[in-house]
Amino acid sequence: MWNKVADLLKRRDGALLGQLLRYVISGGLAFCVDFGLMVVLREWAGVPEAVAAAAGNFVGLIITYVLSVVWIFDRRRFVNPYVEFGLFFLIGLSGTALTYVLMRLFSGCWGIYYMVAKLLTVAIVTLWNFAAKKRLLFSRSDRA
Repeated sequence: MWNKVADLLKRRDGALLGQLLRYVISGGLAFCVDFGLMVVLREWAGVPEAVAAAAGNFVGLIITYVLSVVWIFDRRRFVNPYVEFGLFFLIGLSGTALTYVLMRLFSGCWGIYYMVAKLLTVAIVTLWNFAAKKRLLFSRSDRA
C-alpha cells in the first residue's frame, strides 16, 4: 500500500487521486502556516477571529500556488504566469471570503470555539479551492 501512495505522490500524470492526495498534503502544510498565523494574530495581537482566520488563509494561498505549479498538477491552462496567478488569487480570494463568512457563522453566530470552527471551515474551503483550481486552471491541455 505504501508503495502505491509513494507512486501517487511522485507521478504527475493527471490522475485525479494523485492530484487530490498531493493537494491535501500541500494543503496540510499551508494549513499549518494558516492555523499558526491565525492563532498568533488572535492570541498575541488581539485580532478578531474572522480577520485572523482570513489572513492565515491568504498566506496559505501563496504556499498552495507554488506547490500547485511545481508539484500537484501536471497541466496548466495558461502560459502567462501572471494571468494564472491572478486567477489563482481570485479563486483563493473567494476561498478567503468563504473562510470569513463561515468563521463568522460558526464562531460568531453559532458560538463554536474558533479553533474548532476553523477546522470545519478548512474542510469546506479546501474542497471548494481544489475543485475550482482543477476546473479553471489545471484541467485542460490547451493553453491560453
